[in-house]
Amino acid sequence: GVGTGVGLGAKNGMVFGPLFGLTIKAKKLAVVLDVSSSMMPHLERVVNEVDKVAKGSVVVLYFGCGLEPPEKPLVGTKIFRTSAVEFEKFWRLGGATFMETAQYKIKTKDPIPSKDLFLKLSRRPQTYFIHNVGVGYTWLALLSDEVRNADGLYWFSDFQDRVDFKRMAVVLDNLKRRKQRLYIHSSGKGEYFDLVKNHLVIPTEGDSYIEE
Repeated sequence: GVGTGVGLGAKNGMVFGPLFGLTIKAKKLAVVLDVSSSMMPHLERVVNEVDKVAKGSVVVLYFGCGLEPPEKPLVGTKIFRTSAVEFEKFWRLGGATFMETAQYKIKTKDPIPSKDLFLKLSRRPQTYFIHNVGVGYTWLALLSDEVRNADGLYWFSDFQDRVDFKRMAVVLDNLKRRKQRLYIHSSGKGEYFDLVKNHLVIPTEGDSYIEE
């Protein structure tokens, strides 16, 4: 792109960027953020940068970054807006299951962890979360209806959770049918970064970036 904002790219469509070390070639960007404990220190900075580069993008929060097939039917996978009271319960409990949030009663006297970030996410439009169903099912966010209309998909994590080749093939098939490029931004080079890059990013003509 040309300049600091949104410019015409060499290919059809628009180029957002740069977004950290990535050049995003897309008309519309959607975001999947890992909200597990190891990622929490980075999230506010990432959200702020996303809103500078592609303000108003859909954001989906998921606890973990693995890509595995479920061993049994998953429960509690409905996507909620972060403006819902369930999000405050999820956040206070450090990434809870649907059942845990249903049983939890908020004690307003107890401080909210990372309160500034929580308030930012809970007030941000088009921001969603999935209850904790296990770190291995990030495809629930990557293939959600909420991100379907974007042609660029930006995923931030450390890529330390296991990925499965057959599940990656399912994800790739869906990304190609949706005509979505995948862009991954890793905090450090996680064990499974190269597999995700080689089997999902490169085949969709996306880009990858490691932040040490």
